[in-house]
Amino acid sequence: MVLLGNILLGIAALLLVVFTFETFGKSAPGGDAGVGWAWAIVLYHFATFVCLALVAAIIGSQGGFAWVSASSSGVRFLWVAGGLLVALLGAMFAGFREGGPMLAWLGTFVPATIHLSLIIGFGMLLNGGTAYRLPLLLAAGLGAVPCGLLLSMSLKIRAESYLAAAKSIGKPDQNDLRMIAQIERHDVSKNISNLLIYTDYNKEKWVREPALTKIKSRPDWQQELVSGLQDRWAPEVFTFLAGNEVDDKSLFAEPLHAGILMQAELIREKIDAAYQKHHLYDGQFLWETERVLKTLERFEGNGQDYRPEMLKLREAFDAPCKTQKPDFVCKKYLDKWLKKH
Repeated sequence: MVLLGNILLGIAALLLVVFTFETFGKSAPGGDAGVGWAWAIVLYHFATFVCLALVAAIIGSQGGFAWVSASSSGVRFLWVAGGLLVALLGAMFAGFREGGPMLAWLGTFVPATIHLSLIIGFGMLLNGGTAYRLPLLLAAGLGAVPCGLLLSMSLKIRAESYLAAAKSIGKPDQNDLRMIAQIERHDVSKNISNLLIYTDYNKEKWVREPALTKIKSRPDWQQELVSGLQDRWAPEVFTFLAGNEVDDKSLFAEPLHAGILMQAELIREKIDAAYQKHHLYDGQFLWETERVLKTLERFEGNGQDYRPEMLKLREAFDAPCKTQKPDFVCKKYLDKWLKKH
């Protein structure tokens, strides 16, 4: 039986080598290739689970898990089986490298570490070794981290869905009430720039409508927006224009050129100011880029050619940087627009 167990551990080790070779230093591909990648990870972990479960059965038949504190052999079996399952599920979840930067980072080393720890720990138990507890506890502990992260993410998504359901029946939440109060307190005679964020198209109507009413209470509100396109609050103006109508579109046709250039300059400045890797992330600037694109969509056919300025906006992401730049997601949307225009 010990020989069979060692053969199974050898198969698990071979699977680990293949898995590491196929995934180390590689990112999860997109499209159909991504589906194949995911299935390969699932099948690898299933095969490893079968091998290690059989090894655990051999060890258990020889009394190798007597060190596990339990009131009965049945409870001891549940602890061992649960620990093995948590370890391998955690390794599999981390191996997908999806669900946020933390899981992506864990995916670079956790799966291989868990599998290696299980193989070493079971190997020691099977062959009479004494230092078997640390690798097995390490495997279970590491596996619990991705499982916990995914559980917390699932609970967060469920909470957000409940919140969305509450909003859908016309119930502002506490954050909405806070924003409404800020809108009411704002002195629109001084500026409108601080109100523009509340007019975004994804804001609830009970937030957007008071903000729009207050902004338009100024007779020169359109001239203020035009002025903002040439200032450093151009992103806020694009937030307004991306989701709301103006009375006179012709006022904005020419100033939009300056607004796009200002947005490009602000992005370039932020990239240039970054000096550590965590200062930049792949989803950064997606909000700003999307608002520019939606604004141009709403102002389509006004006789203006914004391609030169959009090229400058795209080039801003290629600006020199003091640290490693991520592959910004928004670049593909800009490339798509430029290809179309």
